[in-house]
Amino acid sequence: MKGISKVVSFDGPPEPEKIKPGQAGVNISWLTELADNPPPKNKHWTKMLRELVLNPRADGTTPTNDELAAKLEVFRDTVMRAKKRWQKIGVIYRVNYNGVYAYNPKMLVVKDKDGVVIKLPSIDVRAASDMEAYH
Repeated sequence: MKGISKVVSFDGPPEPEKIKPGQAGVNISWLTELADNPPPKNKHWTKMLRELVLNPRADGTTPTNDELAAKLEVFRDTVMRAKKRWQKIGVIYRVNYNGVYAYNPKMLVVKDKDGVVIKLPSIDVRAASDMEAYH
């Protein structure tokens, strides 16, 4: 990711005060739990999850479906299905209907080069109503 030099792991939700400027903090215990329990018939689950969490974008959103699909050499629809599962689990949330997702702050916190925690994008009203339908 541009601007991020290192990903720091935490046993639990990332603590912003322990993250240095230009770094991202990741909840490694939650990430390990997700990686160890993939859904059936999804051989790309762990690779996609690793790419998703270890390569956040500078604005606090996840890589696009096309970016992940090209990097992992899988179909775009495979990435889209995985993102829907991660949304149901609560790892990411849908920002809008253009395919933009952002990270749950319990999973990932990113600081810019000045040491300011990057504010996560707000949820579009329509996407929020879809989220309520899952709960």
